Formats: sequence, structure tokens, C-alpha cells
Amino acid sequence: MRILLTGGSGFIGMPLLRRILDSKENHEVLSFGTKRESPCLHERVDWFTADLNDRCSYQEAVREFLPEVVIHLGWEGIPDFSESTCRKNLHNSLMLFQTVGQLDCCLKIIVSGSCFEYGQMNSICNETDVVGIDDYFTWAKNSLRQYLEVMCLQKNITLCWMRIFYAYGPRQRKDALLSIILRALDSGDLPDIRSPRNANDFIYVDDIADGIIKTMETNVVSGIYNLGSGIATTVIDVCREAEKTILGTDEITRKLETGKDEISSTRCFSADINKIVSAVGWEPRTPLNKGILYTWESLVKKE
Repeated sequence: MRILLTGGSGFIGMPLLRRILDSKENHEVLSFGTKRESPCLHERVDWFTADLNDRCSYQEAVREFLPEVVIHLGWEGIPDFSESTCRKNLHNSLMLFQTVGQLDCCLKIIVSGSCFEYGQMNSICNETDVVGIDDYFTWAKNSLRQYLEVMCLQKNITLCWMRIFYAYGPRQRKDALLSIILRALDSGDLPDIRSPRNANDFIYVDDIADGIIKTMETNVVSGIYNLGSGIATTVIDVCREAEKTILGTDEITRKLETGKDEISSTRCFSADINKIVSAVGWEPRTPLNKGILYTWESLVKKE
């Protein structure tokens, strides 16, 4: 297939790109971003410098490529969830899909949604749950999904909206939770965590990439698909696994357990992944301890 990929040099985009190239299906990829250098030198990847803020910078290349599949991961500014940033991302995404929709060549669109669309959940999140629009980020994501549902219905395109839960892994930004924990523990410090008893669904980035690939290569129906581990893990337990990986102890984590008020425990949620497991045969393969180890090894190698 001819695949148009946005965000190919990003946290999820790079492992996804590697898996596309490892596939036996011999896919061709058109990937673009603001970085001048290609994140992947390969004969089946056409990388060019473009900016989603400027439709003219990519329009002609997309028209010439005639993508059969669009995987849209690009979303500028995270973790900036301000109104202006979210409005800009929504506008840029709409312009991209208007360009694609005019070509009448696209068969499937896959977009990275977010578990934040469920709002402040304290349960297992199912795709049929009502979205909780309480900030500009969830408003922008939900607005994009609604637009694409109409467009894809009119043009007979399969739409797969992937609600990704707490992604972690190599190349994650420095202010992400696991990065903060690993760096603090490496210095022998107590991680600065506001709600250590919150339980989130942590999913390793390579498992996310595998889920997207399986969804792309499988004949599925349009809809929302959760991408998570299916397990709620407290931040304390993440910290404990990280400390065992780095220091072989849990002494610092025990201080974290006794140093915070129980009131700080406000959330416990995880993904119901039955739908994607049934639809494409995907299941997460990386246990938390292995994922933390791989992330730590990547940080050590980088530094």
C-alpha cells in the first residue's frame, strides 16, 4: 500500500515507521515533518520537509503520491493543551484531510486519538462510553473525529480512531512521567510526583506501533479502537519497577509511599481492549518491567 504518514519522526512515528518497513507487504511510505533530515533512510520511504501549518508545503507531494492509507500522528506542541494550540492543530488536520479527500484514492484513515477523550474516568474505558469534553484538547480531537466520520462515510473510507492510553518508551519527552522518574532515581532522588496512587494504563510504544500496523493491514470496520495494556498500574508501582531496574532496590519508592497523603489518590482507569483484540488479533506484548528496562537502556545510551 501507499501510506502517507504524518509525525514520522516523532515518539510513536519512528517505531511505527520501522515496523512498516519490516512488514512483508512491501509498503511505500510518504512521510513528512519539519525536520530537514529523514528519520529513516530507506528506498521505500520518501521523506520531505513540510509543515502542517502550511498546506502549500505538502499539497503537491500528496497529490502526486496518491495515498491509499493515511496515518495521522502529527499534533504540534504537546503537552501544550492551550486553546490556541488546539485550534491550530485542529485546523491543520482538517486542511490535510481536505487535501486527501479531494483525491478519491484513500481507502483507510488511521488517527491517533487519546484516552483523555474519556475525561476523568475511574473505571475501565470502553469505546462506547460517552466522551468527556472538558478542555480544548479533547474538544479538538473530538471535533476532528466527527468531521472524519462524515467525510469517510461519504467517500467510503474506513476510519480507525485509535484512542492511545499512557504511552511510554525510548525517545519520550523529558517531562513525561517515566522520564521524570528515571532521571530522579538515577540521581538518587525522590521523584516529584503529585499523585503517586493514581493508576493509569501504561502501554509501551512498540506495542502501539504494532497495533496500528495490524489495524492498517487488516480488513476492519470503521470505529474507535482502544490501544492500551488493559491493566491499571499505580504510579508508585511504576516507580518501584523503575527503581529495581536502575538501583536494584525499592527504598526510595517506600519513602514515596509513606510521604504522600491518601487523598492524592483520585483516579484509576484502564482500557477495555477486547474490541481491537477481536478485530485484528493484536495484544500488547511488552510487560511493564521490560518496557521500563528498554526505556532506561535508551536513556543511558543517549547520554
